[in-house]
Order: sequence, then structure tokens, then C-alpha cells
Amino acid sequence: VIGALPSGEILTGVPITFRFRMINEGPGCYNVCNGYRVWSPEGIPFTSVQGTRLRPWWDMNWTSNFANHFEWDGAEFVPAAGGVPGPATGSDVAISFSAVTFAKDDRHCSFNFPPWFDDVTYEITIEPIDAQYAGGTICIDSTFTPPTGAWRWAEIHGLPWIIPEWDGPHCFTVTNECCVGEMRGNADYDDSDEIDIGDATVLITHLFIDFEPLDCHAEADVDGTGVVDISDLTIVLRYLFRDGPAPDPCP
Repeated sequence: VIGALPSGEILTGVPITFRFRMINEGPGCYNVCNGYRVWSPEGIPFTSVQGTRLRPWWDMNWTSNFANHFEWDGAEFVPAAGGVPGPATGSDVAISFSAVTFAKDDRHCSFNFPPWFDDVTYEITIEPIDAQYAGGTICIDSTFTPPTGAWRWAEIHGLPWIIPEWDGPHCFTVTNECCVGEMRGNADYDDSDEIDIGDATVLITHLFIDFEPLDCHAEADVDGTGVVDISDLTIVLRYLFRDGPAPDPCP
């Protein structure tokens, strides 16, 4: 999950991207359709949910490769206003990633899903969630989507259908608090949640080079004044190289 905190929570105000890895430990498949549902039990509205294919169609021999977007109308999933290219809106949406080979028989096509494949192939991105929805939940799981009504892959001719395994659902709590470690200073906002040279580099770049927004302002505001400035960089450098005191804990 790109945009999630080290704790696994989802932060408001930044895009959240779910990436999907496909693993094939057996024979190749010709036609593959994967449906995913993204929803909020509390009804958090999504202004935009976009499905994207990460591999070019020719890389996996796809004759047709597309993402259909659907929205829940209270009774069933219906095509989203954005249609095939997307996006979808609402608090309950579904995206179907389809890869289809149009060929007469095995001799005229290659696999959509090659044998022993293992790579990230799709992603679903949710536009930033408003801070008022902190405390809510966002979930993602596999689902059936129109028009197939089935969750399966077509294998080579003459062999049974492949029923893929999926380890969902996965649910994530929405939070406003990005500073969650034992002390401030994780300016590069990496999963280690430790202060290192990378954090000093981010502060130097932010203060003197590109002035771009920080991933977590509260982490970079090492002295807790509400402003990221040279004093925060000084604290980090002293902590790293002069045996300075550890920064204060996160609020």
C-alpha cells in the first residue's frame, strides 16, 4: 500500500494506492479477469478511484487489456460514469481488470498469464480522503463484477478452470496523525521510523533546494514548534553526529 503509515493506517490528505501482485505457480492461462471491490463500511465517499494496469499489453501477450469501473447503486454494481477508463466515485466501487486473447486455438496465441509468473500487475488509487473522515475504515477485497459473475481464470484448452486464491479482505483505519513513532524526526517517512542520514537529507532538500511539501510535516517538525526550519535540521544533525539528545516523542 503506497501512502499508508508504518502502522498500516491510511493517512488523510494524500493519495492511497493499492498494488496487486499476481503469482502463477502452474501452467499458463489464456484469459484472466480479476475483480476488486473498494468500500467504506462507514460510507466514506471516494471522489475518484482509478484502476491502472502496470504492465504494457504486449509484455504479457494481451490482445485486449482493460479496466472496467463500476459503482454500487444500492442493489448492484453498475458501470461507472467514467466507463472503461474510469474513474469511479462513491463509497462502494469495483474494478475489473481483464486480459483476453482472441485466437482460434493454442497454436495462434501466447499466454496472458505466463507459467511461474510473479510480479505486480495492477494498482488502484484513491484520491486524498478528507480529514473529517478520520476514524473511518476503507476495505478492499476480491469480488465478482459484471458481466462475468465469476471469479476464475481460463487455463489452456481441455484443462479445468483455475480458481485463484485471494487473502482478503484487508481493511485500513483512516487517521489524521502521521507522526506515530516514539520520537519525531522521521522526515523521509520510511518504514523504519528511525532517524538516519536520509532524514537529514530530506530536511536539507526541503529547506534549501526544492521546498516541496513533506510526506509528514509533524515528523519533520522535530522541535514541535509547528514550523519546519533550520532548528529542526540542527536537532537531527546533532542527534546523528554529536550525541545530541533524542527528539521529543510524537504528539
